[in-house]
Amino acid sequence: MNSFHTEQNGLDGWLPTELGLLDKLLEINFNDNRLSGELPIEISKISELEIFSVKFNALSGAIPSEISSLSSLEVLDVSYNYFTGVLPSWLGNLGYLREFKVSSNLITGSVPSEFGNMVHLRKISVSNNYFSAIPSEIGHLTLLKSFDAENNTLIGSLPTELGHLGNLEYLYLSSNNLKSSIPTKIGNMKKLLFLGLDQNELTGSIPSELGDLSDLRVLSLFSNNLTGDIPTSLLGLDNLLHLDVLSGNDLSLSNDLTEETFCEKDDLTVWVDCQNQESCSCCECEGARR
Repeated sequence: MNSFHTEQNGLDGWLPTELGLLDKLLEINFNDNRLSGELPIEISKISELEIFSVKFNALSGAIPSEISSLSSLEVLDVSYNYFTGVLPSWLGNLGYLREFKVSSNLITGSVPSEFGNMVHLRKISVSNNYFSAIPSEIGHLTLLKSFDAENNTLIGSLPTELGHLGNLEYLYLSSNNLKSSIPTKIGNMKKLLFLGLDQNELTGSIPSELGDLSDLRVLSLFSNNLTGDIPTSLLGLDNLLHLDVLSGNDLSLSNDLTEETFCEKDDLTVWVDCQNQESCSCCECEGARR
């Protein structure tokens, strides 16, 4: 037997320590059950394990350090549980990991700098926790396609090293306490499809380099402390479908740029404060999404 799937079976209780006896397993999936308690350290005996997923349960405690011995692990998904503590530095030993998902838990502290060692990562999802910082070493993950850290307690600056992530398609950092300006190097992320930096405390102007993101579909910067003119370079984003930068900021439109100018672009929705909706035929009222 190479895989063990018991998702959506209504299982409750603790994960059995006897799992460690199934030392030839490649995949374990206990998703969508009612399992509780801590992860058994005996999982570390399944030396060839490649996929371990226990999302949507009621598991708790810290992620056991013994998992660091699973050198073949490619997917680790413990999302939607009650795990606590900090992310341990030993995660950097999982050199073949492609997907790391711990969303919707109770984890605190910083994302460890050792994440920069996991150079095969394609997807990181740490949203809905209590993380406080993103390390600059995130810039080493040049194969990364999706980074989701929204709804945490991130503070400080956006790392300029994000600009090294040339394969990134989705960047979600909404609903945090980030207070820096938007790094101009984000304009180097040529494959970016979704940029969500809304509901932070970002300052300064919108860098004109965002106009270099030719594949961008969604640009969401609402509810920050951004000032200055909206750069005309955004008009060059021919694939843009959703633009939300006006509401909740102190931005202005230059003489040759109005809301209606954006309406000349097919399929684009522009979100504005409700009092400004009448002046824009393609705009949606900010209150309509709530």
